[in-house]
Amino acid sequence: MREIIIAGAGAGKTEYLRRSIEDTLASGVPPEAILALTFSTRAAAELRERVARSTGARVTATTIHSLGLSLLRAHGDLLGFRTGRRQPRVLSESAREALWEKAEGDRQRFQALKRAHNVVDFDDMLALPLEMLSLPDERVQLWRARWAALFVDEAQDLSLPQLDLILAIVPHVPRVVVAGDPCQAIYGFAGALGGEAIERLRAALPDAQVRYLPHNLRSSALVARFSGAIVGRAEDAPRPGGMVAVFAAADEREEARMVAGEVERVVKLGVARPSQVAVLSRARERLALVERELLARGVPCLMHGRDGGLLAREEVRDLLAHLAVGVDPGDHLALGRVAATYGLRPEARIALRGSDAVLTYEHLRDEARVSKLSEGDQQVVARLLRIIQRLAQVAAEPAAQAVQRLAGPLKLAAEDAAALVALADAHGSVEEFLAELDAMTGADPLAPALERVNLMSIHAAKGTEFEVTFLVGAEEGVLPSRSALDEAALAEEQRLAYVACSRPRRALVVSFAQQREGRPTEPSRFLRGLPREGVQRRPDWRTA
Repeated sequence: MREIIIAGAGAGKTEYLRRSIEDTLASGVPPEAILALTFSTRAAAELRERVARSTGARVTATTIHSLGLSLLRAHGDLLGFRTGRRQPRVLSESAREALWEKAEGDRQRFQALKRAHNVVDFDDMLALPLEMLSLPDERVQLWRARWAALFVDEAQDLSLPQLDLILAIVPHVPRVVVAGDPCQAIYGFAGALGGEAIERLRAALPDAQVRYLPHNLRSSALVARFSGAIVGRAEDAPRPGGMVAVFAAADEREEARMVAGEVERVVKLGVARPSQVAVLSRARERLALVERELLARGVPCLMHGRDGGLLAREEVRDLLAHLAVGVDPGDHLALGRVAATYGLRPEARIALRGSDAVLTYEHLRDEARVSKLSEGDQQVVARLLRIIQRLAQVAAEPAAQAVQRLAGPLKLAAEDAAALVALADAHGSVEEFLAELDAMTGADPLAPALERVNLMSIHAAKGTEFEVTFLVGAEEGVLPSRSALDEAALAEEQRLAYVACSRPRRALVVSFAQQREGRPTEPSRFLRGLPREGVQRRPDWRTA
């Protein structure tokens, strides 16, 4: 059985996929034969948890990059890589740039250097598995044949390499369910194919039944009608009522004051908790004035993505390196970080590795090499070996428990530890947890679960939902962006407005400035012709 599901915002697409997976399990398909591919780590964890809660089964729900990486680590030797639990390793962006410079811009030499160092980058996670799947090797064919059911979420967000990898798997899978929505295609700038990806999957699945999920189960009727009209949809929402307000401010400073004041009222009146409120903008940088006004009022808020995300923090990276060494002491990138954490001097590391390119676990265990170090460095090496033994024990524990065990000694902030534990809890083992983090791309979806108002770009808000959503800067030159010059770019901006306005369950407030940065502006073209019945000029929270 094969299906193509077209589902608008809030139509229950994830719930439909969950039920489809449950039905597949009930039909006798074992959990290990079910593969679900999602656009983000957050979505994969959510789907995995929903299925586990309802059935007790742990299916493989992951991102496409993570799937590609797992295939490389299982059978990468077919392409000249050394394989293992954490091999090949994934290059960080800075390490990739350094290796590219070493290759002097020569792509062929760059590929050879990556194989020599046993590392891959994000592009390799898609291109190399696709190359591998074309090989007549029996192990690859068995890997492909293991899947009895494939579920693909957010098909409109697939890039060409991602789509090609899925199309290499699809013909061999008896049950396929693909879900997507052309009206939520907002990543064209990053190479996503949008509606074309859905059409190409339909062509590859000529026997698939196409189903439409017409009801917006998330939003109240007024919010659903307003947001759907942006893309010409007459959305049906079973939930009555709701509140929509559209107001103009004199300039961006007044807009920030007005929005912050309304957010404060939402929280004080108990309409929603801070974490259930989002303030969205076409570009995150335009939320700085709102953030300042909220903080001045004592309203806690979180600017998502400002500092590179949770995984960019040094303490978090140290903890993950400790876990990686516990899983595989041969992970030389993680080992180098752990060695530095415990004070192994660069001079000692150079002396230990000699002419070798990197420091390895074998170097630390080489008594002849260690004996040539100073007494202080020898003590550090001895301590490192004891720590690595303990880390192996920690890494054998469930992922969430392992993170909790290391968070205290490595001095993680409580909120960062809570965010990591929450994600780790969706994985059975430390190895599985680390593999998913290795393959993470794009904006970091990990954020501490705190009672703070969410300040986010619209792109970052994709896949989220809130009780109350504010959209600021709904004017020409902002939304749509002044850089959207052709018809395709303007159509994507229109879909972006739809995604923003379809996030809330109860209430939507849209604002625009009549003057921004000293220049007069016009309301966004996407507000023209929208239904005005029930739309307020200033929010009356009693109606929300």
